[in-house]
Amino acid sequence: MGVAIVGAGRLGTSLALALTRAHIPLVGFVTRTPAGKARAEAQLGMAGAGDLPSLVAAIHARPYSPIVFFLTVPDGALPAAARELAAALGPLEAGSLSTVYVAHTSGATSVEVLASCAEAGAATLAFHPLQTFSDPATGPERLRAATVAVTPGEPGDLRAWELALQLAAALGARPFLLREEDRPLYHAAAVLASNYLVALEHAAETLFHKAGLPAGRALPAFLPLVQGAVDNIARQGTAAALTGPLSRGDLATIRAHLDALTRSAPEYLALYQTLGLATLDLVKERNDLPPASIESMEALMSSPLPFAVPRNRETPVHLGPAPTTVEGSLTVSTQHLTFSTQGEGDVVNLTHGLNRILRDSGLDSGTLTVFAPGATGAVTTLEFEPGVVRDFQRLFDQITPADQPYRHNLLLQDGNGHSHVRAGLVGPSIVVPFTGARLTLGTWQEVVFVCFDNRPRERKIVVQLSGVKQG
Repeated sequence: MGVAIVGAGRLGTSLALALTRAHIPLVGFVTRTPAGKARAEAQLGMAGAGDLPSLVAAIHARPYSPIVFFLTVPDGALPAAARELAAALGPLEAGSLSTVYVAHTSGATSVEVLASCAEAGAATLAFHPLQTFSDPATGPERLRAATVAVTPGEPGDLRAWELALQLAAALGARPFLLREEDRPLYHAAAVLASNYLVALEHAAETLFHKAGLPAGRALPAFLPLVQGAVDNIARQGTAAALTGPLSRGDLATIRAHLDALTRSAPEYLALYQTLGLATLDLVKERNDLPPASIESMEALMSSPLPFAVPRNRETPVHLGPAPTTVEGSLTVSTQHLTFSTQGEGDVVNLTHGLNRILRDSGLDSGTLTVFAPGATGAVTTLEFEPGVVRDFQRLFDQITPADQPYRHNLLLQDGNGHSHVRAGLVGPSIVVPFTGARLTLGTWQEVVFVCFDNRPRERKIVVQLSGVKQG
C-alpha cells in the first residue's frame, strides 16, 4: 500500500507522518501554495509534486498496490480537487494503478463529492478522524486512539471498509461505520464537542476578565478547572461528572449569576440560559433533586431575556435647566429629567433623579408629579429588581404582542403600533406625595419610566412639585 496526500496542510501532513511511522510509504504529495509546499517538504523530508497530474504520473511510474489518495483540502475545495484528480486518473491505462482508493477527510461533506473519482474507476470513502490538528508535530499522537468515521462511497462496499480498517489499525485509531444520512448530525455533534467548547472558553475568559482577572492571567487561571472537568467526564461519564449550582438546585446562586450577567455582560445571558436548560437534562438523568426544584430552575432559565441592555442598570438621568417656580401660599416648581432609552420595554429608574429635584427644591410637604410627553412612553412604580423587571416586560409580550396586525402600522408603516397600546395601558404620569422633604415611596418601590417604542429614543420627562416650605 502507498499513500498520496492532496493538500498537505496540518491534517494531511499529520496523516502522512503517522502512516509513514506505521511503515506505509508516502509516495507523493501536492499542495496549493509555494509556502505550503516548502513547509510540507521540510516536515515530510521529500519533494512535493508541482500539480496533481504530475503526482499521478509519478505514482504511475512507481506503482504501489493499492494506492490511497487522501484529499485533505478545505471542504470548499473538495469538488474541484476531486474533479481534477478524476481527470488525472482517467487517461491511465486499465491496470496501470492496480487498485486506487480516493478518500476525503471532511466531517461535514458528503462522500458523493468523490463521484467523479468513482466514475474514473476508484473506490471512494470518507475517512474523518474525530480530532483536532493544530500542529503536524503532534498530529500522529492525536491520531492514536482517535475515533474515525468511515462512510464508503457505495453502501456496503466491503473493499472501502476493509481499507479503512487497515488504515485505522496502522494509525492506532478506532473506526466506526457512519451512514451518509447521519453525517450532518454527526458533524454538528463534533462542532459542539470541540469548536463550541473553544468558543465557550473564550466567553469564560471574557467574563473572568470583566470580573477583575488581568487579561494575561485569566486563561491560565481557569484552564485547570476545564481540564479537571474533562478528566471527570473521561472517568465518570457526563451525568456523574456534573457539578455546580444546577446539580444541587442552588436557585439563589443561579439568580445571582443571571443578575450579574444582566448588569455586566448581557451579551452572554442567552448563552448561559441555553446551556443551563441543556444542563438540566443531565440533572434529571441523575435523579438527585425533587421535580419542584428542577421546575424552578427551568423557569429561571426559560425567562425572557432583557431586550437590549441590562434592566437593573443605573441609566444616566440628567437635570434640566433651572426650574420654573411660581410662589405664593403654595409653591409650584417645574423641572425636567433627560436620558436615553433603548426601546422595546427598556425600564429606567427615575427615583434617584426625583429625590435630587425634591431635595434641591427646599419644599417640605406636597406632591410630586412625573409626566412623560409622547405616546410611546409610560411612568409607573416597580420594585426595580431584575426578576420583576423581566416579568413586567414579559406581561406586555403576552397581552399586546408586537406581531399583531395593528391598524396604526397599516396606516403609518412605522411598526410601533404595539408601543402606543402598551404605553396607553400603563399611562403617562404618576403623582407621589412627599412629607418631611421625602417621597412617601415604599421600601422597595421605585418610580420608573418604560420606553415601549421600537427604537432608541432621547427622553425628556416633566417633573412638577406642588408644596410648601417648612415654617
